[in-house]
Amino acid sequence: MNKKTALLALTITSGISNSYAAEALSPLYTLSAEQTAQAICSKQVTSQEVVKYWLQRIDARPQLNAFIAVDHRRALAEAKKVDARLSSGRECRPLDGVPIAIKDNIQVVGFANTAGTPALRHFMPKANAPIIDKLEAAGAIILGKTNMHELAFGVTGYNLGYHTKDVIGIRNAFDQSRISGGSSSGSAVALGARMVPIALGTDTGGSTREPCALNGCLGFRPTVGRYSGQGITPISPTRDTAGPMANTVGDVVLLDSILSGKNPLPAKPANGIRLGLPDFF
Repeated sequence: MNKKTALLALTITSGISNSYAAEALSPLYTLSAEQTAQAICSKQVTSQEVVKYWLQRIDARPQLNAFIAVDHRRALAEAKKVDARLSSGRECRPLDGVPIAIKDNIQVVGFANTAGTPALRHFMPKANAPIIDKLEAAGAIILGKTNMHELAFGVTGYNLGYHTKDVIGIRNAFDQSRISGGSSSGSAVALGARMVPIALGTDTGGSTREPCALNGCLGFRPTVGRYSGQGITPISPTRDTAGPMANTVGDVVLLDSILSGKNPLPAKPANGIRLGLPDFF
């Protein structure tokens, strides 16, 4: 990271949100995706600088096995397009220039869609999953495809097919000796280790929620059918759903609104909220 980027990473405060503006000297990894988009749109930092920053963090943590594929050239080319678009005076989009990681069972053109199994190593989809089109239309930049429990059928993230030479399994973001959980293992680890600001996973029986519980992030399972399931490697058509994953509730709400096309419900006052914990959990 060059001196200019380092300085920007430490001083992005003004013009974002009132709650964040009071915080000084915060590095980029502490910003939410929403705050990052606002900083890019207000030209406090370029998308290219943001993307380079996150790619460096990914490159520095190969032993976690969080990613199956990362495309530096593609991501930087997309960031350059965002910067040019904003320089021309175009309207800011909700995720303009913000990097995102996608679980490798969600089809993205230009990446193999392995679903975490070597058998699909060379399967190149010809069309994006519709939810990917929505994310890209909102300005998000895909850095890569995240590792996962093979075929999304398991909860440990111990994948023998995709790993570094000396470390097998997708490792926990905070303790490499422990499992990551699954099946959206790589997305959760990438968030917990601050390798990306937001990610996308899938959930059939807990696959966004459980790995986030183990890696300190937030996994959201929407009602089945709230988002399109087209272009997602299936396990159970009646239970599978894509799931937003992030480090802040605000980013989960933002991702949900983009993927569903629905406006967030107004917040209820705290004294009007009841919380319950199902016995199953």
